[in-house]
Amino acid sequence: MRLSLAAVKSVPEALRRLGVAVVERAGRREALIAVVLALNFTVAVMLRVMPMRWGVYLTEFDPYYEYYLAREIARRGWSGIAWWFQRTFEANGPRDTLFWYPYGRDLRATSQPGTAITSAAIYMILRSLGIAVDLYTVHAFVPAVGAALATLTIYLFGKRMWGWKVGLLSSFYIAITPAYLSRTMLGGKHEGLAIPFMLLAMYAYFKSAEERSMMWALVSGVAMGIVVLSWGGFIYPWNLMALFILVIALLGRLDGSMALSYVVMNAIATAFVAITPRFGPRIAFTSVSALMPALATLVSVVAVVRPKLVSERKTLLAIIVLALGAAGVAAWQVGLLKSVASRIMAVVLPQLRKQMPIIESVGEHRIPSWAMLYDDYQALVFFFAFGIYYLLRKLTPKRVFLTLFALTSLYGAMSLARLTLLLSPALVTVSSIGLVTALERIVSSFKAAGERKKAAKGPGRERYVVAALLILAVLTPSLGMVVVERVGYGRGARLVSLSVVYSHQPSLILTSSLSGLVEYKYEYVDWLSALEWMRENLPENAVVVCWWDYGYWISVNTNRSTLADNGTINVTQIRMIAKAFLSPEEEAVEIFRRYNVTHVVVFERFRSLADFGLSSLAMFYLPDWVGHGDFGKSYWMARIAGLDPSRYHATAYIKLTGGFKFRVLVPANTPEALNATLYKLIFVKTSKRRYFAFERLPPYFGYVKLPVYDGPLVSIESPKHFKLVYESEPNGWVLVFKVLYESEGG
Repeated sequence: MRLSLAAVKSVPEALRRLGVAVVERAGRREALIAVVLALNFTVAVMLRVMPMRWGVYLTEFDPYYEYYLAREIARRGWSGIAWWFQRTFEANGPRDTLFWYPYGRDLRATSQPGTAITSAAIYMILRSLGIAVDLYTVHAFVPAVGAALATLTIYLFGKRMWGWKVGLLSSFYIAITPAYLSRTMLGGKHEGLAIPFMLLAMYAYFKSAEERSMMWALVSGVAMGIVVLSWGGFIYPWNLMALFILVIALLGRLDGSMALSYVVMNAIATAFVAITPRFGPRIAFTSVSALMPALATLVSVVAVVRPKLVSERKTLLAIIVLALGAAGVAAWQVGLLKSVASRIMAVVLPQLRKQMPIIESVGEHRIPSWAMLYDDYQALVFFFAFGIYYLLRKLTPKRVFLTLFALTSLYGAMSLARLTLLLSPALVTVSSIGLVTALERIVSSFKAAGERKKAAKGPGRERYVVAALLILAVLTPSLGMVVVERVGYGRGARLVSLSVVYSHQPSLILTSSLSGLVEYKYEYVDWLSALEWMRENLPENAVVVCWWDYGYWISVNTNRSTLADNGTINVTQIRMIAKAFLSPEEEAVEIFRRYNVTHVVVFERFRSLADFGLSSLAMFYLPDWVGHGDFGKSYWMARIAGLDPSRYHATAYIKLTGGFKFRVLVPANTPEALNATLYKLIFVKTSKRRYFAFERLPPYFGYVKLPVYDGPLVSIESPKHFKLVYESEPNGWVLVFKVLYESEGG
C-alpha cells in the first residue's frame, strides 16, 4: 500500500494533537514527568549498551556462568523452569563436571536462577514470535535493560517516600551514577535485575501500608521474591525490612496496617526462599539470615492481634531481647552461626577478613576508601549528608526506613567494595531529599524577599538568581561526574566523564582484563584467541587447571572441564591448586595427576620496558606491576596455601630519567620462587619474549644486568614436565601447557 504525500504531511499534526490530548488529560506536570522519566530510561539504556561498538560480549566472569544456566534451561523449553525448582524436592541432583572437576557442581543447588530464567524466557518468547535472535545476545541485554528499569522504580519509591521532586531527581541520578552504571553494563551480572525489583518491593510495601491494600502487599512480596531468585544479596533487603519493623515497633509507631502488610510481604518472600533449591526450607526458616524476619513477623502478628501489647515499649523490648537471645543461643548450639557465609561475615565484621584470604584476594571484596566513595558519587556525597540530617529531625516511619536504608547500605559499601552498588539507590534518594529540601528553603526565602518588592519594579533579579541556583544545584552532582578522569597520555590526553569511561569500555574478555580503555582497537584479544584455540584443539575430555579467576571463561567458552572457577565453592580444591602452582614441578605433577589434569593455563600481562619510555630496551619484559596477572596473584596463592608470600615476591626499581624510580615486583631470589612451577610456566622463553629485566644477561650484552634495573637478579629454568602448546595472539599473555607425565616422557 502506497501512502500519499498528504497523508505523510499529516503525521506531525496528528502527533501534535495526540500530545495536546495527553497533556490535557493527564495534566502538564504529569506529562512532563512522563517525558523526563522516558528520557532518563533512554539515557540509562544508551549508556549501558555503548560497549556494542566493539561487539556484543558478556563482561566480567559470572555472566558466563549465568549464560550457561540460561542455556541449560532453554534447551529444555518451558519445562526447564519447572526442572529447576524440582531440585528443591530431590535428595540429590546430578553434578556437572564441566565445573569443579572431578567432583562437579550441582547447578541448581548452588546457583540462583533469576537472570537465567529471565533470559531463557525472553529468548523462547522471541523465537515463538518468529524473531531470529540467539540466547547469548538476549542474555547480554537483560542486565542492561533491566538496570534501566531502576529509573522508573526509584521514581515510584522516591515519590512515595518524599514527593515527586525527589522521585524525579533520584531517577535522573540513578541513570548516570558510576557506581550503579559500572555493575550493570551490557553483558553484566544479576544486579541489573535485583536492584529495580528491590526498589519496587519497598515502594509496594509502603503503598500497601498507607492505602491498606493487600494487593500491593502481594506485589511487594513477589518483587522481593524476584530479588531472592536473582541475587545472593537478597539477605540485605529481606533483613532491612525486618529491622525497620522492629525499630518502629520500639518507637511505638507500628500500626496494624504496616504490620499486616509486612506479614503478607514476608510470607511470600520467605516462600520464594524456601522453594529456591540453593536455599530451601533450612535457609528460609532456621538460618541466622531468617532470624530477624521471623522475629519481625512475630512482632507484626502481635501488633495485629494484640495492638496494646506492642504499644507497651518496655514489654516489647523485653520480648525482642529475649527472643533474640534465645534464638542466638539455639543457633550457636546447632552450629548455624558457624555456617554463615564467609562473604556475609566479611561485610558484618570486616576485621575477620584477614582470616579469609580467599575473600580478601578478590578486588571487589576489599574495603574501599572514602576517596573511592567520592569518586563514585562526587557532590552527591554532600547532599547525602544533608539528607540524613533532614531525615533525623523527625522520626516518622518513612524517615526511619530511609535512615536505616542509607546507614546500613553505607556500612555495607564501606565493608565490601562491590556493595557500593547497593548503596547507589539509597544514596541518590537521600541525596535528592537533601537537595530538594535545601532548594525549597532557598526558594521560599527568595520568594519572601520578592514579595516585599513593588510590582512596578518587575520580576527583579531574584527570579533569575533562583533559576540559576536551581539549575546549578541539580546539575552539580552530575557535573561532578564529568571532569574527573584523565584518558590517554601526552598531547592526546583529555578529561572525560567517569560515567562515559564506564560506558565506553569494551568487555573484559575482549581486553584480557584490561580496564579503562575508552579507545580500543582490539590490541589485547589474547584471551579470545586462547579460548578459540582451546575450543578447536583440546581433546573433548581435556581437564584444564588454571587459577580460579578464569574458570568460567574456559569452561563455558571451550566446553572443557576446569578444576576451579569464580564460584569459589570448594576452597580445599583452590588451596590444592595454589599449592601445586607454588611447589616444585615434581610435586605439582603429582597433585595434577590426582585430578586427571591434562593441560595448564597461565595468564600474565607482560609489560615491556618501552612502557617506561625506554624504547631502546623494548625487548625486555616485566610482569604486570599492577598485579592483574598470575604473578601478582601468586601473593594470594601463597596466603591461601598457608605459605609465606615474601618467599616468592621481591621489590625492584626501574630507574627513569630525572632520577625517578618506578617500583615493580619481581620473583624473589629464593629456592621457593626459583622452583615454583607457576613461575617456570609464566617466565618460559617464547618467540614473543626472550629476555626479562630481572635476569642475569647473556655475555654478549657486555654487562651483567640492565643499568636501569635495581633489584635481585633471578634466572628461572624452563619447565621439564610441561610442554608449551599454545601462545596467545597478539601478545602471548595466555599460555597453554600440556602436562607431561612419566608415560609421556615427562
